[in-house]
Amino acid sequence: MNGDDYSHRRKTPRLWVEIEESPSRWHLLTATSGNDETSIFLDGRQVAGKSGLLLTFPAGPAQGRLVVGNSVYNKHSWDGAISRLVLYDEILPAESIEHRNIQLQKTPDIWPAASVEPYLLYLLMKPQDR
Repeated sequence: MNGDDYSHRRKTPRLWVEIEESPSRWHLLTATSGNDETSIFLDGRQVAGKSGLLLTFPAGPAQGRLVVGNSVYNKHSWDGAISRLVLYDEILPAESIEHRNIQLQKTPDIWPAASVEPYLLYLLMKPQDR
């Protein structure tokens, strides 16, 4: 969700992805946004995308919210397993995201170097910790 239209009264564009509850493995969730489009990748595979939607990344802590695994109302909890959440402030080719996912499966403790580094990278848990 981008902004403060929680009730969706203003009909601002939204993008989401369904992740199975109680998965058997950890997931890598990646979002890319730039040039007025946004895409979401799950384990290196594009699962959602929307033209005309550009995520803006806040400059300071009071500028916005990032909600993962629940809703802003704290009433829709989710029991999933995301090991890393990665946000890019530009569009990357799907092959680049897929390649990075394959590298992470081989060496989960090391974030692979690439020509484009993430805007935000959340290392939530190592996959073998589950």
